[in-house]
Amino acid sequence: MKTVYFDMDGVLVDLALGLSSAEGYDDPVLWFMHSQKENGDLSFQNAIEKHIDNNIFRHLPRFSSHVLMDDVIQKLKIHKIKINILSSIGNKEFKHKIAEQKLDWLNFYMPNTFEEVYFVEKSSHKVEFIKDENTFLVDDYVKLKKVFSENGVENQLILYKNMHQVWLELRNKLKI
Repeated sequence: MKTVYFDMDGVLVDLALGLSSAEGYDDPVLWFMHSQKENGDLSFQNAIEKHIDNNIFRHLPRFSSHVLMDDVIQKLKIHKIKINILSSIGNKEFKHKIAEQKLDWLNFYMPNTFEEVYFVEKSSHKVEFIKDENTFLVDDYVKLKKVFSENGVENQLILYKNMHQVWLELRNKLKI
């Protein structure tokens, strides 16, 4: 059976818009520029920690291209492709809150869409779900390229840029 895993943050969910808005910014780019630490790291983690008790993950917006995303998912279902969620929750003490809020988000915005939902502490653990040449991951995290390459499954990672590009790659790789 062919399986496609979808990441949530940065693929289904507009994490950047949600966090920047929670931090009082109208534009995620301005927030990125203003929230960089001196070493160049972004303070995603700081913003998440600050807003986790306000249910930040439960209230994040869908990407503006969500209609196209829904269409892609329906096309995959028509072709009998198994569709799952594979999302990172980190390894902080509040990871259970993130998992709970992400499940609530899925139940609200995309009920009954995915067959199974999996959470991992680190994005690098996602490669463990890629069992064979019929399993793929759609994710926006560029650093996964190295992990997938080191594990010999670089062809099964589809780096999200936009839904049109994802659909073209899925059609090609799934041969549908």
